[in-house]
Amino acid sequence: MTAQSVGAAHEPSALSPDELAFVICVEATVLEAMGVTYVAAPLNMTGHPYGPINRIVVSAWAEVELAAPWLVVLDTDTVFVSEPSFARCDIGVRPVDMKGTASSGAHDPMDAYWSQLAEAAGVAVDDLPWLTASVSRDRVRASYNGGFVVARRALGVFQRTRDLFFQNFEAGRAPTPDPTIDIRASTGEVGLEASRWWGSSQASLSIAIWSSTRDVRLYDARYNIPLHLMKPIDWPLPDGAEPVLLHYHHLLERPNRLRAYMAKLQPSVEAAVWMRKTTRPLAIDPAG
Repeated sequence: MTAQSVGAAHEPSALSPDELAFVICVEATVLEAMGVTYVAAPLNMTGHPYGPINRIVVSAWAEVELAAPWLVVLDTDTVFVSEPSFARCDIGVRPVDMKGTASSGAHDPMDAYWSQLAEAAGVAVDDLPWLTASVSRDRVRASYNGGFVVARRALGVFQRTRDLFFQNFEAGRAPTPDPTIDIRASTGEVGLEASRWWGSSQASLSIAIWSSTRDVRLYDARYNIPLHLMKPIDWPLPDGAEPVLLHYHHLLERPNRLRAYMAKLQPSVEAAVWMRKTTRPLAIDPAG
């Protein structure tokens, strides 16, 4: 669905960091028909349950292997519902939704982790600007959602992210060393080992960015909207604006709820019709 919403004109690529992974013939045919380049390569050989490692290694691979001057890295659970407008700057990002393992300053227990990571990247942690988490509204040091990043390819920020992450990963420096914590993410509990590393990919990305450039654009609330959180909140879209990029997380399993939450954002009629055709309603949707 992500590739379909991007469109063939933008030369989308679908990358699997496991050369043993495959897509079934029907799906491969659909991807090919949409002009999607599908690549499976042995990029993540860690066998580790922390899923964002896949995004880290795939992004770094794309930075080397693809020719486009800008790359737009998207999680596979995102979909464009209107035409995006990308700024010609080094980096374009959105804030994290929740504070999580971000740091709210020197008094925060997480600040030691961020300071060490920044030092490894050759930048002072105080050089990171402050921003507001999009949902929890916490004031934190720059921490960006890894599921939507626009980057000038020549900057090399994804390779820098990979190197910074694995430097800490191989040294065992996890942001949450407590082995008893099981973080509940948007798709459910991630497991004890993955929980130890939760947030480390976004920390590595954020610090890699600010150790590489100051030309960073923070995209507005039309982008990377956490659709799974629409029930309890009203999303602050700019006046008169339509949503651009939805991050639907687990809602594809609950298509009735997905469409109901999307309706709160008042997308265009065309986008609403397309989503109805693309997502299949369940005969019985226990979650409503």
